[in-house]
Amino acid sequence: MDKIVPNEVWVEEIDLLLKNHYDEDLSLEELGQRLHGSSSYLRHIYKKIKGLTPQQKLTRIRLEQARIRLLKGNEAISEIARAVGMMNTPYFIKSFKKRYGLAPNQYRKAYNINSKK
Repeated sequence: MDKIVPNEVWVEEIDLLLKNHYDEDLSLEELGQRLHGSSSYLRHIYKKIKGLTPQQKLTRIRLEQARIRLLKGNEAISEIARAVGMMNTPYFIKSFKKRYGLAPNQYRKAYNINSKK
């Protein structure tokens, strides 16, 4: 017999899955399958509780992980994008700039103490 999980607990499970698997291809359908619910209901409940969609949350997690990687080393932007699960480098750059106000290379130059000469 399946037990019923409260929506808030379900949303926390979604957040945990996104945090631990951000580098994977996680569509709404994939989230629904992994968390035993329909993708449309999952999106609806998540947005109702968190104020953004699971995909928006996933993008935020990916961009934050990319930001950390930019500050730690000199990996190529395309490598960082792939490593955080964003296979389309131009989309990654556009999303990063929208979130942080600078393109990834500009951000690295401005904030990475290791890249300063």
